[in-house]
Amino acid sequence: MNSRISRRRQIQVLVWSGLLESVRRKDLYVVALLSLVGMGGGAVLAGIGVRGFEIFFRDVSLAVINTLSVLLCVWLACRQFPEELQRKTLFPLLARPVRRFDVLTAKLVVVWLLSGLGLTLMGLLAALVLAVAGASPGPIFGQFLLLRFLSFGPIGSLSILLSLLTSPAAAVIVSALLALFGSTFGRTLADAVPQLTGPEEWLVKAAYFTLPHLDLFDLAQRTAYAYPPIPAGSVALLIGYSAAYTALFLAVASRRFQGMRL
Repeated sequence: MNSRISRRRQIQVLVWSGLLESVRRKDLYVVALLSLVGMGGGAVLAGIGVRGFEIFFRDVSLAVINTLSVLLCVWLACRQFPEELQRKTLFPLLARPVRRFDVLTAKLVVVWLLSGLGLTLMGLLAALVLAVAGASPGPIFGQFLLLRFLSFGPIGSLSILLSLLTSPAAAVIVSALLALFGSTFGRTLADAVPQLTGPEEWLVKAAYFTLPHLDLFDLAQRTAYAYPPIPAGSVALLIGYSAAYTALFLAVASRRFQGMRL
């Protein structure tokens, strides 16, 4: 019991120090500024009074939130370990009685929380701008933000895993492509199934059902058209889906981190 409490406190300390370091770098201020510029231009057009512009304005605003928040998550995740290793600040930490898995978990929590904070800032800004422009999407906007927040688990853990396997630049590029265009790759696999037979068909099907479908967390289109919120059961399933892939990528990253010679 005491060991569990000690580990929990160690993770809390690691998370807190990571949050302070990331906030000190002022990453979130840049994201808030970019979102303000992107949605501010749309607000000006909406103020002109273009008929039927509300759906387009919502679509553009949600696309800005999706893109910037995902890139923020990927960027934060891919820079956690490479920067620590470069500055050699990770070595004194691991010299203490701290498990590598706890360090890895703390890094993921930092990424998840900071990405969520950036998403919240952009969401509040978007809600204000959309309300002023008379294009508020309604209650489903909250679900849109919630599901995007849930997606940061798989995205962050996958990005951390790739940062332990490749160079930081390659990890950022691959993670961003998978996060932003993974749905396109999934549809390509689905379209290829009818044209294949035998082992190739089963291989493509296995890849399709094994790879994470991050598009399930994207309610941008439903939110743009102000649809009603999705059922609570669907949200619960997506919570489990996010937790499962987060645990999977975190476990693989842990194996890689445990085997690294530092």
